[in-house]
Amino acid sequence: MLFQLPMLGFFRPAFSSFFQGLGRRALDEVAQIAQTKTHVLAGSQLAERAVFQRDLALADGRLRAARLLLHHELEALWQRLHEGRPASALENNRLLFAFTHNAQTAVDAADMAFRYGGGEAIFLESPLQRIKRDVEAGAQHVLVSEQNFELLGKAMLGVDGASPGIAPVTPPPSAPR
Repeated sequence: MLFQLPMLGFFRPAFSSFFQGLGRRALDEVAQIAQTKTHVLAGSQLAERAVFQRDLALADGRLRAARLLLHHELEALWQRLHEGRPASALENNRLLFAFTHNAQTAVDAADMAFRYGGGEAIFLESPLQRIKRDVEAGAQHVLVSEQNFELLGKAMLGVDGASPGIAPVTPPPSAPR
């Protein structure tokens, strides 16, 4: 059954775990920092600020929702494989959407954590800085390209070009000698 998956299908679930881990770690780090960090202008601890509490809760909910969507789409794929039924363009693209949405949600969580981490978050030794750098680098990968959002839209509309793929690589022109 697993061999019915395209090669890239094997990598995306593991890659999604990378994003979930980074997003979760970012939220855990900023929640810990918030216990002792005092906002210079507000004069209160970050953990006591309503806007931070709201943003932390929203980032957490969005990250968990992205994980659930991903699990839902992976379960649907598993069911199709058990039934011996190939996935439609719409089904394939819903899964691609879930992978890409998961990555983007982790980027958003890391952005929020980095922003609230303040000046100390910019240093290379800061866990928030490392998380932000790693999640941004991972989000550049073709497996979670924002083009996947367009592909789902095309599949939903029945428009041609909804089949995911990687463009052929063309060699660069020869350098003049």
